[in-house]
Amino acid sequence: MIGRGAVTSRLAVRAHLEQILRNPQLNALAALNGDGAIESAGLLDAELKNGRWRGPLHGVPLTVKDFYNTAGIPTKCGSRRLADNVPANDAYAVQRLIEAGAVILGKTALCPFGRTYDSYDENTGHPNNPWDIKCTTGGSSGGSAAAVAAGLSMGDLAADCGGSGRLPPHFTGVCGIKPTGGLISLAGIRDSIRPVARPQEWNFFGKWAAVSPIARTVDDLRILLRALVSATEEETGGKELKEMRLAYSSSLGDVPVSRDTSVQFERLIGSLESAGAVVDELPQSRLGIEEAQEAACSLLAGYMSYSADPFTRYVRQSLLPLLPVPGGAGRGIRQGLFKGTSISAEKKGFESLMEKRENFIASLDSLLVEYDAWLTPVFPVEAFAHMPRMKHGAWNDPFSPRIDIDGTMVSWLVAALAYNILFNFSGHPAVSLPAMSSSSGLPMGVQVIGARGGDFALLQVCEEIEQAAGGFRRTPGY
Repeated sequence: MIGRGAVTSRLAVRAHLEQILRNPQLNALAALNGDGAIESAGLLDAELKNGRWRGPLHGVPLTVKDFYNTAGIPTKCGSRRLADNVPANDAYAVQRLIEAGAVILGKTALCPFGRTYDSYDENTGHPNNPWDIKCTTGGSSGGSAAAVAAGLSMGDLAADCGGSGRLPPHFTGVCGIKPTGGLISLAGIRDSIRPVARPQEWNFFGKWAAVSPIARTVDDLRILLRALVSATEEETGGKELKEMRLAYSSSLGDVPVSRDTSVQFERLIGSLESAGAVVDELPQSRLGIEEAQEAACSLLAGYMSYSADPFTRYVRQSLLPLLPVPGGAGRGIRQGLFKGTSISAEKKGFESLMEKRENFIASLDSLLVEYDAWLTPVFPVEAFAHMPRMKHGAWNDPFSPRIDIDGTMVSWLVAALAYNILFNFSGHPAVSLPAMSSSSGLPMGVQVIGARGGDFALLQVCEEIEQAAGGFRRTPGY
C-alpha cells in the first residue's frame, strides 16, 4: 500500500505507535523508537515521492527483538544489567531490513539473553498474550509474537535457538520461520553480558541459532526473508496442494500432545487429504527421533555451559552427571541435558554427538527428497496461564515449571525442546503456521519442515497449507 501511494509511511508508523501506546497491558515492547521512526518514515516518503522505491518493505513499520544491536536504540537483552546499553551500530540483520526500507518502531521484550521459554524481561516483566493476557506468549521471542499478533507491528525480527521463533507464534496465532542454518549472519546479536570464549569446534553453532522473522502471513514472511538473505534461492512456481506429498508425525519422541491437540492436528491432516494431498504418517523409528533429541540436548547444554558463571558451571559439571535422571516424559531429553553439562571436557563424547547429528541430517535429507515437507505439532498444548519465571542457577531445578498435559505434569523446558530442538540440531528450515484452534478457541500452530536450502520452496508449501487451513485470524480486540 505504501509503494502504491495509498498511504504514507508516516501515517502507517503513527498508526502503529498509537496502537502500541493504547496497549500497555501487553508488555510487548522493551524500548520505543517513536521520534526516530517518524523521522525515518518522513525520509522514506520523500524518497518515494522522488521516484526511489526500495521494495516491498519501503516505509513498513517493524519491530526488532531486543538482543539485536540497534544503533541509537537501547539494547537491553531482557537484562537489568544492560538497562543503559545503547549500541553504536546495527546488527547485520537489522541493517539489511533498514536498507530494504523498513522503519524500526522499537525493540520487543524477551527473557535475559533468550535463555528460557517464558520471555520474562527483567526490565518490563512478562509479555502478555493478546488472545488472553493471563496467558503466556512462550519464548524467548514472546514480545515479538505478541506485537505482531496485536497489530503493534507489521512484522518482527526475532531469533531461534531452540524454538524461540516458532513457539511464540504457535501461542499467539502468527507465522514464524527458523531458516536453514547459516542462511543469515548472526553478527551483532548480544547473547551474553560479555563475549564468551569457546573452543573452535563449537563454531558449528552458527548454523544452529537462526535469525527468525515473525509475521501474520506466509507471504509477509517471504518478504521479510527475501530482504534478509544474501543468497538467491530461485523462486519457481510452486505445486498446488493436490500435487504434494506430505509426511506427518502427531508426536515426537515420548513427550505426548494433549487429546485436544491430537484431535485438531488429525483434523488438519484430514483437511489436507481432502484437498488432494498425499499425506503419510511417518514411523518415528525411521529417523531415530529420541536418540536425536538426546544428542541435540547434550550439544545445547554443552554450548550453554560456557556462558554460565564459574560456580554454576562447576556444580553442574560435577554433580549433574552423578544424579539419577528424573523419570517421566522426555527421558532422553533430560539425559541429554544432564550429559551435556560436562561434554565440553570430553572430546570423544563431543565427536560421538556430532556423528549422531550428521546421521540425523542425512536421514532427514533423505525423507525430504521423498516428501515436499514434514508436518508436526509445535507444542503439546495451546497457550496456558503464566507460571513463575524460569530461573538459571546452580541450585535451581532445571526442569521447573511444569505444564499439565491431560493430567500428566511435564517440564515446560522438556516439552518445548521435544518439538523444536531437532531442526536447530539439523539446520533444516521450519515454519510455525497458524492452522488450528483449540476447543477453547485459542490459536495453535502446525510445524512444517522443509529441505535445507529450500526455504522459499518451504514457504510455497506453507502458503498452500495456509489457504487450506485458514491461516491468520485477527486477534479479538486488536
